[in-house]
Amino acid sequence: MAPPSNRPGLDAIRARVGDYSTFFTDAKRQLSSKESPNLQALGTRDPTDPTIAFLDAWSVAADVLTFYRERLTQEAYLRTATDELSLRELANMVGFKPRPGIAATVHLAYLLDPSAKPVDIDPGAKAQTVPLPGEKMQTFETDEKLTARAEWSQMKPRQSRPPNIDILDALTRPTLRLADPSLFVRPGERVLFMFGMKLSEQVVREVLSAKTNIELGFVELTLKPKDRLVQALIEQRDLVNQLIDIRNKIVEEIRNENPIKEKVVLGKYLLNVLSSYFLGLNASGVLSLLPRSEKPPFSSQIKHLKEVFKVISEARIPDRKGLGVTSTDKVLGSLRNSAKGNQESKGFLLQQADKGLNADGTVRIELAQTMMPVFQDSLYSALRVRTANRISKSAPSVYLLRTIASPFGAVAPEKISNDNGRFLSEEWPLDEADTNAGAAFLDTVVDAITGDSFAIVETPLMSSWKKKEEGKKGVDEVTPERLLRFARVRSTQTVQRGSYNISGKVTKLDLVDADSGDPFSVISESKQRV
Repeated sequence: MAPPSNRPGLDAIRARVGDYSTFFTDAKRQLSSKESPNLQALGTRDPTDPTIAFLDAWSVAADVLTFYRERLTQEAYLRTATDELSLRELANMVGFKPRPGIAATVHLAYLLDPSAKPVDIDPGAKAQTVPLPGEKMQTFETDEKLTARAEWSQMKPRQSRPPNIDILDALTRPTLRLADPSLFVRPGERVLFMFGMKLSEQVVREVLSAKTNIELGFVELTLKPKDRLVQALIEQRDLVNQLIDIRNKIVEEIRNENPIKEKVVLGKYLLNVLSSYFLGLNASGVLSLLPRSEKPPFSSQIKHLKEVFKVISEARIPDRKGLGVTSTDKVLGSLRNSAKGNQESKGFLLQQADKGLNADGTVRIELAQTMMPVFQDSLYSALRVRTANRISKSAPSVYLLRTIASPFGAVAPEKISNDNGRFLSEEWPLDEADTNAGAAFLDTVVDAITGDSFAIVETPLMSSWKKKEEGKKGVDEVTPERLLRFARVRSTQTVQRGSYNISGKVTKLDLVDADSGDPFSVISESKQRV
């Protein structure tokens, strides 16, 4: 019989040289072989014959022996071992000690009738679970004494808390919960985090999906990641803090300057560029908006902005193939670590003497009851109706930007002129109504925009339009760089408008600067290019 062969990577090893049938068949074959001439005279193959019965018994014994030999061989290798003792012995050969077994822990809640007196629950009190189909009932025991009170049964635990959101968190957080389950949020809408009314104190993120949780009373929004920012922050964690420092330095330098000075104009432009990034522009778009020269004023700030946004724009997603690669020394080093218990088990938690003396600590409450017995029956009743403290230190105002609208004339046909019998098409010059500060006309009636709301205005930098050569003729390529700006809608009005060879009812917005309240100029700012 040929020895068994096994290819690498199997979960079981074939080590048996044969089984009952192969042993019995081979033994009967040997009776007629030339190597055993003395046995050739035995011609019977009757199972009742003593010789044949002896061969049958021996085949059964050989089958049992090879079976257990194969099982022992399985337990000698880590991949194929199934017995816990075998695994422990194999681990002991390399000095590895498995973590000791730890009992499961669970948080129990006892509900008392409103009229019930305080009840002492001694250690070892049993509680059983209600098993689901296919599960077994589990029994838990309390590990310390508990005094249950009826007042505690009416205290609702806090299931959520206001998040501590700053500008960095607003730019990078993957989800956001809004405490209004009746909101219907569509993918593509924007979320506005407003930390203040000044430039670059607002962050806008796009919504990828929304999920409503009726039971807990919130809508969870999944936000679109800011392009390459998270990857860049892995290498340099202070990139957003650098941008905030640059903003603060620019604001400080132009605070007391004459508003018409070139330095103030450049400073406000840089703040608008930085604000554009927070409002949704990517890092590459910001680099194209920054001044090409780094001459004073703000030469150091311009250089620093270019360095930061270059790092963000060049950030790459790490190669997933290399994430699991590690050295043998690291693997063996982790095996030498001592076994640790379940950190959620009370037996493994570090006991801090002053932990219970905090403002919400149970020791502090019990101390007040002991020192002032008059509070014995009223303290927990008062705590039951007490308003929960706010945990968040900074929580910006959050708004949903639901409407996207184009300016009046965006889809107007080109202007046709007659030049000695030749018909030429060209862009319409801007109407005087569109150049007035504070007024913005939409291309249709939009009832969703109301007064005292906010808007993100996307305007092109007209002087940055590029020109490309097509043969011998220069053709204007309308690919202007975009500037995103934050404004407040003071009021709206439906008006009749006729310009650019089109007419109809449209919505007129009265836009003002969110910080100063001055009329918001869309066209004049977009013509500037530093």
